[in-house]
Amino acid sequence: MKKGRFCGNTSDPANEEVARMALSISFYETREEAWERHLQWLEDKDIRRPKATKTFTVEQLEKMGLVGVYS
Repeated sequence: MKKGRFCGNTSDPANEEVARMALSISFYETREEAWERHLQWLEDKDIRRPKATKTFTVEQLEKMGLVGVYS
């Protein structure tokens, strides 16, 4: 398996409608701008299984539609 630094869990970008709605947007940007910024950030990252948290297991995170982002 590829090694990589864990960057965080995020909504699966393959499910675009849900992922767009889950983005945090600032007062100064539109949801479209936030989506484009998010996709640019993901460009050089690996998308794999999410990383468990203190609250949720990997399986629970996957059921919630989350993926792990690794550099």
